[in-house]
Amino acid sequence: MCDMESTLFKILMLTPYSSVQRGNSLTTSRLKHFLSGADYQIDRMSLEDRKWQFELRENLSRCNYNLVHGFHARFMGEALNQVPALSAIPIILTTTGTDINYDLYGSQRKLVIHALEEAQKIVVFNDTFRVGL
Repeated sequence: MCDMESTLFKILMLTPYSSVQRGNSLTTSRLKHFLSGADYQIDRMSLEDRKWQFELRENLSRCNYNLVHGFHARFMGEALNQVPALSAIPIILTTTGTDINYDLYGSQRKLVIHALEEAQKIVVFNDTFRVGL
């Protein structure tokens, strides 16, 4: 995954899904494609993989990431809880809809809030999402 010898700006992209065609998987795939062509090293990890916690810890120990870009606040909150070392890297969080419209007001609220608090920048796809934040 990570080319440790690379001098490129290294971004770790965390997506809840990558194996099925969903909004997050399509968006992260497109971003990886275009950013990789612009001299960024992009590692994309899916949190749907059974061993994602182990793989994430391994990647963090091997690669000196400059940035983490997480998609979906609830899933990013879970990743931060499971792998606290993520907090040592600047985080951009892209909210994707259900995290702000549903999870923020439900039983997963603490995970969403945790991710929002840890992020240095928050991206919303629609101005109406900002109202809830």
